Amino acid sequence: MRVTLVWIVVSFVLITLSTMDKEAMVDGISSYGFPQTFYSYTGGKAEPKVYATLGFNPLAFIVDVVFAALLAVMVNYSRKYLFTKSKG
Repeated sequence: MRVTLVWIVVSFVLITLSTMDKEAMVDGISSYGFPQTFYSYTGGKAEPKVYATLGFNPLAFIVDVVFAALLAVMVNYSRKYLFTKSKG
């Protein structure tokens, strides 16, 4: 269980870091999360409708954590069953 939890955290961090779009420093929108964007912000000016979509989205965060958990469980089971020597 502990190994699976570590895989979940590692996969969530790696997915988030590899798919983040950090453009707020140049009047863009920074966004974090895959497959859903769970956090976005801007450092510059934007239209009012854009400001409504910025910030933290808890439902998208839950979707991302579940996605990372499924990926971690698949990696853990494939590592366990594919890379172990069969007895016999």
